[in-house]
Order: sequence, then C-alpha cells, then structure tokens
Amino acid sequence: MKALAAACAALGICARVAAAQTPTVPVPRDTVRPAPSDSAVRDSVVSRLLDQDSASTVRPAAFSLLGLDRLRLRSLGATVGIVRPGQAVSTRIYSVHADYGEVWHGVRLVFASSYWATRYRDDAVARFAEAVRDVVRDPSRDDSVQIGHVRLSDLSVAADARWQPGVSARPSALARGVRPWVGGGLAAHFINVEGAPVSGTFLERALDSAAIGLTTALGLDLTPIPNFQLTMQGRYDFLSTVRYASVRGGASFIFGPAGAR
Repeated sequence: MKALAAACAALGICARVAAAQTPTVPVPRDTVRPAPSDSAVRDSVVSRLLDQDSASTVRPAAFSLLGLDRLRLRSLGATVGIVRPGQAVSTRIYSVHADYGEVWHGVRLVFASSYWATRYRDDAVARFAEAVRDVVRDPSRDDSVQIGHVRLSDLSVAADARWQPGVSARPSALARGVRPWVGGGLAAHFINVEGAPVSGTFLERALDSAAIGLTTALGLDLTPIPNFQLTMQGRYDFLSTVRYASVRGGASFIFGPAGAR
C-alpha cells in the first residue's frame, strides 16, 4: 500500500510539472463576444413590445371606409391670382395648399388656406350713402352724406376633394404628367369689414362674420420634371355674406421618389 501511494504521488507531481511546462495559447480579442449590455436588452424588449402593440391596434371601421388611413402628405405648394368679390374692387389672392393623396380611387384630399384684402367699389358705397340720405333727409337743411372707403378682407381655410379622371391608364408618361381635375368642398371664412363709415357701428358688427361656405373648382396640374408641379385653377367660393370667383396659378413640390403620387 505504501508503494501504491508513493506511485500516485509521483504521478501527480509529474502532471503538475507537465501542465506548468505547457504553453498557454492566447485567445484573440476579436473572437471574444462581449455579453449584451442591459441597455441593449432593454431596447430590444421595448421595440418588440411596441411592434406587438402596433400590430394589435384596432382602427375604427369608418376610418378605413373613408380612406383616411391612407392620408399622407404628398405635395406642398403656393398660388397667387386675381379675385373679384361681389361689389368690391378686384385684388390679388394668395394661398397655400397641401395635398394628402388619394382617399378613394382618383379622388384626392387637399387642404388650402387663402387671403385677400380690398375695398368696396365707389358705386356700391354711393348706393349706401343714398340709402342713408333717404332715411335722414330733412327738407329744411342740406343732408349731404360723405362716406369714405369701406375695406374688407377674407381669410379662409378649405378642405377640397379633387377628382382626376384615369391618369394611370394613359399610354405615355407625357400624358400622365398632364392632370386635369374637378373639385369642391367646404371652407371656413373669416370676413373683416372696416372703414370710417362703419367702424364702431352696428354695421361693422353685422358685416364682420365667420361663416362656412361651399367651393367649386376646375384645374390643371402639369409635372414637367420629377418632384415639381405647376398648377392652374379657376375657383368659386359661395357663402352667405360674400361670393367671389378667382383665377390662380402656382407651383408645388411633390414628396417621394421621382414625384411618386
């Protein structure tokens, strides 16, 4: 037994000596994969949860039925033109518009805002002065009424639906770049009237108004180069206090590759 113990001890000593003499091969640092950090794990979990919530979100049926789930900003532009309100002097009209794409096949939704300012024509003011003289006329004295200019302005915000007939079915790219359209919608108008004859009177309060009106329009869009569009349109705005026609022209920038609509 003593001999067996001595042999085992000798073998253990030899094994330790061999291990000490065996060179250690270093592991390249590039092959060592670091443990994932807590922030990376957290970001991965949050991203996965957000994806699951987005997939499980239930949108209202009316939202999809009306095509509103497809609305994206497609183009942004501005126009300038001439407007002549009823009984007022012609003036310039300035507007900006944003095209949010198709809500139905061939029908696009466009939001627009416009502004113009002018004055009533002299003959309209003269008729108003004559009406005032008829009311206050006194045979014993001169009842001449002096009335200056009466100014008015309009700021409007409109939502238009514009229908373009069969653009995608046209045979050539040139034909598809010419887009006639017809449209109409609703607009909120904020009318302001001011001037010496009416300022501070019940007439100013009666003429100043905020009203909802109808709009109709006929236009033509041209796309000469990608992402750039020229637009022309004739428009008529109808509301209870003011009615006017306008002719406008301008340009738009189309978002997306090569002006994709």
